[in-house]
Amino acid sequence: MIYRFRATIPESKVFFRIYEVDSSMNLYAFHNYIISNLGFVPDQMVFFEAYGKDGKMTGQYALFNLGDGAMDQTTFEDVISREQEVLHYVFDMRTGRNVRLEFLGEGEMNPRFSYPCLVDEKGVNPDQFSARYEDNEPVAITPSKKRSKSDEDLDDEDFDDDDEDFDDDDDFDEEDEDREEEELLVDEDFGK
Repeated sequence: MIYRFRATIPESKVFFRIYEVDSSMNLYAFHNYIISNLGFVPDQMVFFEAYGKDGKMTGQYALFNLGDGAMDQTTFEDVISREQEVLHYVFDMRTGRNVRLEFLGEGEMNPRFSYPCLVDEKGVNPDQFSARYEDNEPVAITPSKKRSKSDEDLDDEDFDDDDEDFDDDDDFDEEDEDREEEELLVDEDFGK
């Protein structure tokens, strides 16, 4: 049996992931999958908080047994049979930041897929060590429709990359040199 979960982050209206998992998969195997999928480092303490339909926490599953079972001994089938349809994957124990996993329903196993798998996604991965979620996707900036007079006067020829106009000293003649000397003399006499 396949279970489908929607993953969200409480402080984001953008981020979501849809995961499909084998019902016999344990929470520890899913923990390894989710840290890889979200780009988290694996050396942090994490745990799952399980919530019932009434919204009250009914269990905790960590790397070691806290009384409800360890992650490697608890399967998704165990969690759903206990009517714990919402899991919080707490990835920052200090601040309580978590990924909320909500049970969406059951499905049939597709032999072409490898489970767990990511079915749909939106938003960038959260930063594991940031105080809050920031979606740093590039923002499209639309150019102003109002153009200045100088923009209208420019055409594509003004931006040619040809270096024909800037040949070394081929176009520099004696007449240009005389003109430069005259300008210098005028400038020197101006202040007197």
